[in-house]
Amino acid sequence: YTLLPGLQLEALFNRQAEQLQWRSFSPSTSFYVGRDRNGLAVQHQSQQNNKLGQLGLTYQGTSSQVTWWVAGRAFAQKLEWNSLRLEAADFLTNTFSYNNLGAALSTANGESNVTNSRIVQSFRGLAGQLQIAYDDTFGLAAYVNYGGASHLGENRRWGLFYGASAYAKINKQWQIKASYSLTGNVPDQGLLSQDIYVGQGFFGRFPQNGVFRETYEKFQEGNPDLQSEQVREFSLGANFSLLDQRLKGGLTYYMNRADHVI
Repeated sequence: YTLLPGLQLEALFNRQAEQLQWRSFSPSTSFYVGRDRNGLAVQHQSQQNNKLGQLGLTYQGTSSQVTWWVAGRAFAQKLEWNSLRLEAADFLTNTFSYNNLGAALSTANGESNVTNSRIVQSFRGLAGQLQIAYDDTFGLAAYVNYGGASHLGENRRWGLFYGASAYAKINKQWQIKASYSLTGNVPDQGLLSQDIYVGQGFFGRFPQNGVFRETYEKFQEGNPDLQSEQVREFSLGANFSLLDQRLKGGLTYYMNRADHVI
């Protein structure tokens, strides 16, 4: 939406959802697992949601031989995964198939398996960009990004990242260029910063007040200082065009350094 000449307001909201559901039943007459367990019924469903929202302003202007473009935006994103798996066995009849898991003897004995999980990741931040060009002989681009990710450690969830690049034409044959940036990468796994406990299953059950209860063991030690991977990149080079533009090429020196590698 154009607010003023050269000034525009931009808004974006996007939502993607995926859902998977499947069911299976192995009857007691089958030659696979159903026969050994007197019928086996499984129901599984999973869902993934991705919500993204952005709100920003952009401005483009010119003055004499100078053109510039400025942009700023706020953004937020939420990713969510849900899964549920139910497994029951030992049926009196194969008629129920996978439609009546409560009729299984394993359910009555507390031996049916139920697995459920939910993972949520959210990202929020502010970003700004600037581009300036002068008479096609000099150019400058810069950006800054201050953002956070929920699945990083509670002490290191926010970070400041930035970068800049520039070029200048010395003459018709030579152009020099340089760039520097600090970027961040977050882990794909969403629970690296948290303690994780897992159930010990059938052999981890112990009686308490006449009821067998499952025990849990710590599987992963959380890291409250888990932070994004930081990558610093620097480059310096030159482009050339010689022999009446019949010979073109470039030379670039670059250096990369990664810290807090995950």
